Amino acid sequence: MSRREHYQSETKRPVPIRSWTGELLAPIIEHEERGEIEIFRAEEAAKKQSGDIELRHVGKDTSTPWQTDGRAWHTRDRLSHTGQRCRWEGQALALVIDTLAKRTQLAPVNWNHRSVVEVMSAEKAGGWFLHAQTGDEWLLTLKFRVKKGTFDEAALQKQLPLKPLDQLDELPVYGRGDRVRVKNLKGPFQEITITVHWAREIDTPAFQKFLTAAVDSYGKQATAAALVIGDLSPWKVLGRKWHLSRKGFPSAKRVDWEAETLDQLFTLIEGIATSGTVEWGGKQTVTWTREGEEKPAIEVNTKRRTSIDLELYGPPGRFGLGHISSLGETREVDTARDGRQVVRLSLITADQVSDPGLKKFLKEKWKV
Repeated sequence: MSRREHYQSETKRPVPIRSWTGELLAPIIEHEERGEIEIFRAEEAAKKQSGDIELRHVGKDTSTPWQTDGRAWHTRDRLSHTGQRCRWEGQALALVIDTLAKRTQLAPVNWNHRSVVEVMSAEKAGGWFLHAQTGDEWLLTLKFRVKKGTFDEAALQKQLPLKPLDQLDELPVYGRGDRVRVKNLKGPFQEITITVHWAREIDTPAFQKFLTAAVDSYGKQATAAALVIGDLSPWKVLGRKWHLSRKGFPSAKRVDWEAETLDQLFTLIEGIATSGTVEWGGKQTVTWTREGEEKPAIEVNTKRRTSIDLELYGPPGRFGLGHISSLGETREVDTARDGRQVVRLSLITADQVSDPGLKKFLKEKWKV
């Protein structure tokens, strides 16, 4: 009979298993002090105590980077709408701003926005002259407003021969569209849009010549324009900046979405609706209209607290809910008063705007 079997027959108990851990811990337990473990009680910790401040006041007095040093933020430290470091050269923006700073008819640059740098006239008349959009990872977008008819698109593209994105092997972004565009807006202004990656693209005599002509044209229009009372409304004067502001909402309650998310949506639509006309002068809405059409194809309501509401118009029966089932916070397909189909999407987060499915759907709707 083995020792194991003998032990079991005598004690009627299983053979004890040797505990190596117990043997190692025994001397430690014997010589260490013992005490009670302090138990964390959430209800006690949640009680208000002397010196506590409300969460909404935390950081209220802290300035954002663009408020602290706007030039450094937009030309050096900027982040894109997706949180990535911007890859376009900050010197490109510095070159434009430094040139404009020499013109006395222009006001000092306004850096005080996360993704838009603004230049206006010194008299604050005529609205903005330059909106430099700095929130894209790869491209700086320069938008200038001048007197209508100042520039011809074909001639300006020849003067500023920027290659299409498809021909820039160094950049992981694509597009066949022109990087110099001229568009006549409603009212007395014309808008010139130029997209830039490298400073060397605009560090040329031709671009300096363009800037000089643009400033002169804008200055004459800003000085001569006899604005009616309606034109002095902030949404007409500020345009894009008004829609990105936290003013104009129906109540003082908290807005559930960030202004950067709306700016990101604007940038997305602008990259798709390149051949259309955009109208920034609405109090609550921004619209894009296709060439040759009278009614808007895209409408964005920017002054609802709960969400950014995107409406896309097209022929009846063109799209069903299955096409948009994964897009946005909420979605709806309906018939507009004029008989067209309208697709409504509510957007709240940056992830919803950067969803590749939304970009694909917008392209399909714009081509309809």
